[in-house]
Amino acid sequence: KVEEIVEKIKEGPPVSRVDDVELYWQNIKEVFEGFEIRK
Repeated sequence: KVEEIVEKIKEGPPVSRVDDVELYWQNIKEVFEGFEIRK
C-alpha cells in the first residue's frame, strides 16, 4: 500500500534525519495498459 511506503519514507534510513515529507494526491490523468523494464 502507498500509505505504508510513505510511513517508511518518513522514518528514513537508520543514520539519516527526515525533517519533512509532503504528499500530494492527484486524480488520474491517463490510464496505462502496462509497462516494461528495459536494461
